[in-house]
Amino acid sequence: MNRLMCLASLLALLFPMLAIANGMRSLSDSELSEVSGREGVVISFDYYLNSEKTNDMATDGRMLSTYCGASNLNCRFTWQIAGRGEGEQGSYSGEWLVYKDGYASLSVNELSLDAAFLGEASTPVWVNDAFVAGNTRFQDLEGNCLLEGGCTVANMVLTPALRTHYANTGGSYNPLDGTITGYSDVQLGMHIGGLAVEYDAGAVPGYNRDEQGSFMGMSIRDNNGPRAGIAFGGDFYMYGF
Repeated sequence: MNRLMCLASLLALLFPMLAIANGMRSLSDSELSEVSGREGVVISFDYYLNSEKTNDMATDGRMLSTYCGASNLNCRFTWQIAGRGEGEQGSYSGEWLVYKDGYASLSVNELSLDAAFLGEASTPVWVNDAFVAGNTRFQDLEGNCLLEGGCTVANMVLTPALRTHYANTGGSYNPLDGTITGYSDVQLGMHIGGLAVEYDAGAVPGYNRDEQGSFMGMSIRDNNGPRAGIAFGGDFYMYGF
């Protein structure tokens, strides 16, 4: 019965695809010549932990006020080393390093990955120094060249590479009112209201206790909002053997 159900589901998905394919037609050479495109992809992603996305610089990445806060036990990170504290502190059976009142967020916006050649770098001056006498960075222990095509400057210029860059990078700061514009390649925010070692007590584990207060806190943010903005200039070329 299960096999029949799987087959029926597969056919249900396949028939619409076949209908679409049946309506497609091949392109002529002249039509294909008008198609243009570029190599590469653009990567963007968001990560929010105990925080919310508002798309507003002044509030984006702020804590989930309903669940977090200095007196709330929900928003915390905890660490425990195996066996740490067991059998110590009287009835306590274990100890935890607890990051209290914690929330964080990270956004990467329009990171471009493109196919390129090393010779396309805006400042390829280093290429001229790559093969000076005694330089072994592109050779194995026996002195054999690891680059396909030979260890020459001309070959290095034509070496394929992965180019990583932010196409829309930039930013400015107004010292008069302390505001910024741009700096949106990467946006990072992190807040830890308190850090302390908490001990298990009876049936209550240390990560659910708040008896030791705090000896340290941490905050990564900007004066314009809960997150710091970062701009990355230049290109990064990665290639291999």
